Amino acid sequence: MGLLAFFVASCGFFGPQKTRADASAPQLLVSAFPEEPPPQHIKDEEPPPQHIKDDEQLPPVSQNEPRSEEPEDVQPEVVNTEDAQRVEYDIPHLKNPGSLSTFLSALESLGSRGEGLVRVAHFGDSHTAADFMTTEIRRALQGRFGDGGRGFVFLGRPWKYYRPKDIRLEESGRWRPQRFIISIPSDQLDGQYGFGGVAVECRVGRCDVAVRPSKSAYGKDIDFFELYYLRQPGGGSFVVKVDAKTVESVETDAEVLGSGFYALELEDAKEHRIEVRTLGDGPVRLFGAIVESRGPGVVYDTLGINGAAFETVLQWDRDIFLEQLERRGPDLIVAMYGTNESCSKTLTPAAYAAHVREVVQLFRQGAPGAACLLIGPPDRQGEPGELERLEWIISVQSEVAAELGCAFLDARQVMGGAGSHALWQVRGLAAQDGIHLTLRGYKELGEQIAGIFLQVYEAHAQPLEQKPKQETNRPESLGEIEPATPKKTKKAGDDDGST
Repeated sequence: MGLLAFFVASCGFFGPQKTRADASAPQLLVSAFPEEPPPQHIKDEEPPPQHIKDDEQLPPVSQNEPRSEEPEDVQPEVVNTEDAQRVEYDIPHLKNPGSLSTFLSALESLGSRGEGLVRVAHFGDSHTAADFMTTEIRRALQGRFGDGGRGFVFLGRPWKYYRPKDIRLEESGRWRPQRFIISIPSDQLDGQYGFGGVAVECRVGRCDVAVRPSKSAYGKDIDFFELYYLRQPGGGSFVVKVDAKTVESVETDAEVLGSGFYALELEDAKEHRIEVRTLGDGPVRLFGAIVESRGPGVVYDTLGINGAAFETVLQWDRDIFLEQLERRGPDLIVAMYGTNESCSKTLTPAAYAAHVREVVQLFRQGAPGAACLLIGPPDRQGEPGELERLEWIISVQSEVAAELGCAFLDARQVMGGAGSHALWQVRGLAAQDGIHLTLRGYKELGEQIAGIFLQVYEAHAQPLEQKPKQETNRPESLGEIEPATPKKTKKAGDDDGST
């Protein structure tokens, strides 16, 4: 048995949930990636990850007490979807596409205004965290509607092989990752993980992080930088440097815990290097940074965490998360979970529906104007019980999406349906662990999802009287569905509207 198979041969490696009293909480699996070179379309100046190590190998997080109370029992929100459903068009594997109308209209307005940004926040598990699938989606949308920049990224190395595409990250010093990990006792978790559920903290000495454009053709111009950090009693200070020149000193000390934001607009659009350096006078916790251009264009935030599930979001400090989600103001929120939940032997459909519903309502609370899209888990292999759970997990997500006025995209059907993971293995697109895809597989799945995005946009952008109901007898196999070809959009000049 190879190293990869050793890490992911069985689900629920970590055992029972330790941080919630709810016995139905999912057991999260170890994430890993196949040993192969990256696809040619996704180039990165660093070598690809060989595997992602067991979460138990990460340094311990801070000792602050977590919130002890359970989340409030939130009643289902009544959503009026009449307007969203008024235009009927049929897109393969996508349910309730009319609920995306506000997002699609925002895309449409980019061309008419010639300025502005449309932002997408894509939350998910290891399928998302690898940033291969999401890179294909990001580049397709930016190729069609304009490059708005790389968007929100975690800083430092929250896990060893964190290497987001279309940006270059640098770090030094003793940064310690902060996030919910099921194998860590609850008294060592504080939930203060911010917008994406991940933070890094420097408590000893001086630490540095920096961002700069990568060698790819995307995200070259940095016109806007914003740092999300924690304001806390006894917090330390940091300085911000642009191209090695200090522009600001920021103190994070505050009487009460809360979010801090430092925004910087750069007048000369070019390939800047922006550095944050702590001064060693107290702990500094960073949630991440936004890197954007003036636009017009699309910004696609990749917010994946290895081993995550819908339940993971409920472990984050709600005040901090909601404050940062509101500030980020996405036009579309994508949630792509489900693989890890399929490993839980204790999770029930009713409990899972409650988790999904609570998370979607949390997203709506922080971003009430955003459209929402749930993407079901890709196909997988496993024991009969795991495959049975995968079936009802997809059904529950689809039902809750319809209930709350969200769209639902069935990624397993995009792959070709039940059993497609084994067929993808034959094609070299799926990993031998029976759960993940290969890098080429993530690229292909991302291309197909991007094609669906563009297809629903074209259907939406047609004049109302020209919107016939489309044929539904399209081939089910992913390989037979041709993705839309992105069109290049000229970047606006420096005098265009700012972010």
